[in-house]
Amino acid sequence: MLPFYNDWAGKGEYGYNYYSVSEYGIDYLSEKIASINEYFYEYTGGAHGVHEKIYKVYSLSNGERLKIEDILIDVNNLDLINKVKEKLLSIADEESYFNLDGLSLQENNFYITLSKVEDKINNRIKGLEEKEQNRIRENMYKFYRSQIDRVSNNAIELATGISRHLRIANTIFPTYMSEFEERRLEMDRAMACCNALQDELQYAGECLYADLNKYMNLVLQIQKEFNMIKSLRQTDNRFLKNIKK
Repeated sequence: MLPFYNDWAGKGEYGYNYYSVSEYGIDYLSEKIASINEYFYEYTGGAHGVHEKIYKVYSLSNGERLKIEDILIDVNNLDLINKVKEKLLSIADEESYFNLDGLSLQENNFYITLSKVEDKINNRIKGLEEKEQNRIRENMYKFYRSQIDRVSNNAIELATGISRHLRIANTIFPTYMSEFEERRLEMDRAMACCNALQDELQYAGECLYADLNKYMNLVLQIQKEFNMIKSLRQTDNRFLKNIKK
């Protein structure tokens, strides 16, 4: 009996190889915050082992583990919760989640990652001397901030332009051909603003690493607006039969 037990308890033909593994990784590291993860796997017999990934965020100023309440002002904010739901539903359908309506932000198994901009900068300066790293990092941050400001200002101006040109067009009830052409010109300008605004958002998504899911919805709304203006422009041909030469 004892030899059989030794085989069973060890690594023999009838035995199980009991073991556990822990692996650690760093998701984010700055002068103030460290976000780490621990992957844990344990096998105690049977068809499958069990695994779990635990995230922990620490303050480097005092060494204490941060809670989600230390980062978010209001963990019960419905707008923020709904945005998280929208993000989850953009990845998979509702049936893929358990009790999505009961989603809470009070769970402390969270982590922080680098933004795509930070990740790109870190890849650019990897292996350089510290002085050169700081110089390049500062210049790249200045560039991205300037581009974000430029895109924001242009987007506001173009969105305002769509409304402005449509308002001007709607104040013109053409009696003469010159008025008809002026009304149509304002609609053309509104459509041009739509195209330019889509270009700005595409640039923000591809070059400034904005959230493509968020911006794609805006692009679709702008395209819808463009199509409506185009349709209105076509219906304006009804004025031609009453135009005075």
